[in-house]
Amino acid sequence: LFDAYLTPVARLAEDAVLLAANPGHRIAPQGARDVRVLVDKLNLLAASHQAVHDDVQARIALANRALAEEKNRLAALMAELALSVLVCNIEGRILLYNDSARQLLEAGGAGAPVAGAAAIGLGRSVFGVIERGLILHALEQLQHQLREGGAGAARPVSGFVATLSQGQIVRAHMAPVFDN
Repeated sequence: LFDAYLTPVARLAEDAVLLAANPGHRIAPQGARDVRVLVDKLNLLAASHQAVHDDVQARIALANRALAEEKNRLAALMAELALSVLVCNIEGRILLYNDSARQLLEAGGAGAPVAGAAAIGLGRSVFGVIERGLILHALEQLQHQLREGGAGAARPVSGFVATLSQGQIVRAHMAPVFDN
C-alpha cells in the first residue's frame, strides 16, 4: 500500500510543482492503477497548458515583429521630417525623437554640441533642455482643453516659445498622444 499509493502520490505532488514551472515536463506513470490514471490526466492537462503557452509565445513573437516593423516605418518617416519632433511621456521622459530635434536641442541650433548643455536621449528628461515651467504650463492648457472639449471637439494642441542654451528662440507645439 505504501509503495502503490503513498510514495507515488508524494512524488506526484513534487512533479505537479514542476509542471507549473515547466510546461514541457511530463510525469512518469508509477504506482497503483488509480495513481497512473491520475498521472495520465495530469499529463493531458500539461500538454494542453503547453499548447496554450506555445500559442501565446507565437502570438507575442508575431506582435513583436509587427511592432518592430511599425517602429522602423515611424523612424524612417521621422528621419525625413524637416521639423524637429520630440515625443515624451507625461513625466517628461523622452520616448522618441528625430535627428533634427537632436541637432536643435543639443547644439542650441548652432550645429555643434554645446559644452555643458544637456544631451537628449531615450529615457532622459526633456526638462534638461527645455524649461520645466513652459512644458508644465502647456500640459495644463492641454488638460483644460480636454476637460472643456466635447466629443466632436478638435484635438487639443498647445504652444509655447522657449529659449535654448545658446539663446536661440524656438516655437514649440505640444499635442497629446492617447493610448487607444
